[in-house]
Amino acid sequence: MHEGHRQRLYDKFSRDTKALSDHEILELMLFPLLPRVNTNAIAHDLLSAFGDLNGVLGATEKQLCTVRGIGSSAARSLAVIGEAFRRQGGVVRKKPKIMGLHDVKEIVRELFEDCDTEKVEMLLLNASRRLMLVKTVTDYKIDSVGIPPMEIAETLVSVKPRSVIFAHNHPSGSAQPSLEDDRATGMLSALLSMHNVSLFDHIIYAKGEIFSYFMQTNMKEIYEEFKFENLIKNKDIRKL
Repeated sequence: MHEGHRQRLYDKFSRDTKALSDHEILELMLFPLLPRVNTNAIAHDLLSAFGDLNGVLGATEKQLCTVRGIGSSAARSLAVIGEAFRRQGGVVRKKPKIMGLHDVKEIVRELFEDCDTEKVEMLLLNASRRLMLVKTVTDYKIDSVGIPPMEIAETLVSVKPRSVIFAHNHPSGSAQPSLEDDRATGMLSALLSMHNVSLFDHIIYAKGEIFSYFMQTNMKEIYEEFKFENLIKNKDIRKL
């Protein structure tokens, strides 16, 4: 019953280890410990109970046993893994906390500085504004017609962020936003709001230059123009 899901996750890990969220990494750890159990809900419960992957691997055997679906054997194994990481200098590398543009500049540069084609990245943040996952939005350019709602929605449902930073590049131009960029920012904000997720920022990168909508424009005006109810009223919702 669960073999298809497990194989897909193993395949995803084999393709790109960095593409996995903490929840998916935790599921991979649980697979051999709980071979005939649906680990999806258990992984979510563990993260809810202990905050993040650091918290899970830092919990004691007794604490882990308080989570439904985690028996003494699985709890002991997770505690052993946590102890092994601690002996190497830490449980896991803590993901950065994003409080403003200064915290995300280097991440954006690494994503785009060697890229000569346009691409769009989603940076998904948890309630503490720690980076959960960076995901490329496939087959989408800011100046294209509409946005890919299904792909973005699937990511939001799977990762469950509290806020998102969208970032894209202008490979051959300036980082200053175009009218298409302004409209895309509003439409993305509207799409996120349907999933109770906020748009933290939209960042444009071009030849070392970075533009932040949050820092350099009036985001409130964009939010107001692209409120979900206003899109319905103006019949723009079809473009989402």
